[in-house]
Amino acid sequence: MGWVELSVVEVRCDVCDKVGVDDEDARWFTDQTAARKILTGYGWLFTGGTVRCEDCVQASACELVGHDWEGWVDQAWPWYIGRTRKCSACGRVEANPPILAGGVGG
Repeated sequence: MGWVELSVVEVRCDVCDKVGVDDEDARWFTDQTAARKILTGYGWLFTGGTVRCEDCVQASACELVGHDWEGWVDQAWPWYIGRTRKCSACGRVEANPPILAGGVGG
């Protein structure tokens, strides 16, 4: 058939730069209206000129109202000994003592 040139809309999260979702039907769109309609169903948020993916929307909600922390888990890795816990809503991990740059506990 030769060459076919197409124009598509790709949506990227303003916070983490995620592109669409893994679903093949929700990565590229024919126009912005279709993108908003489909991605809103996946939990994306479009406010003014801001675009946030479902993960960043949840992380923002947790920052606003508080995380839903799971219990502390003892860790004994070669580069870190301490405890970690995870937010069951947004997936954020917290360490005690904090894990410093380079992977060494504080």
